[in-house]
Amino acid sequence: MKKELVIFIFFILSCKSTAQTTRYELIFRGPISSNQNPKLVSNENRNSKDSLNYIIIRGKYISGSKHVEILQDKNTKLYYWKQFHPNGNLKEEGIMTKDNRICIGKWKIYLENGKLDSITDYDKKLKISYYKALEIAKLNGYEMPELEVDLEKNEEKLQWQFTKWNDKDGSGTANIIFVDTENGKVSKPDYQLVRKF
Repeated sequence: MKKELVIFIFFILSCKSTAQTTRYELIFRGPISSNQNPKLVSNENRNSKDSLNYIIIRGKYISGSKHVEILQDKNTKLYYWKQFHPNGNLKEEGIMTKDNRICIGKWKIYLENGKLDSITDYDKKLKISYYKALEIAKLNGYEMPELEVDLEKNEEKLQWQFTKWNDKDGSGTANIIFVDTENGKVSKPDYQLVRKF
């Protein structure tokens, strides 16, 4: 009887559906370019500093305390994000891609008193993380900072899309590869992107 019960439980667990992570779950939806609370934060209270391969953007609450701090690395095309509570304590911190604001790595959320509330590891939401997909893209001749990165659903699969533009005076074509988020398999579309300015 015990053996049959164990087999039955194993069967039930193995039939459980595994939900696939969606692109929407990985996209940052915070106040990077929009103001979520105009009574506390003013977009006029932002300043930026450009230094070689980095841009630092700082925003303040109307009260003058720090609201956001964003470090943009031009070579990796990543944003290192920090948002603060009105009392000055850190609210959240993490890394996202510049082009489409896809959250990567570990994101930490803090309570208003400054204590750590939760950690979300976005690299564990996909079998092939951003960093692993970037390594695969590099092996195929696609390297930063000349790339645009996105997640696309292609043939019912979520895939990393790496786009390399061949521009001349703002117009040109793009070469694209997809890296499957489940197994790392590389594919190329049967089309080419074109843009004209």
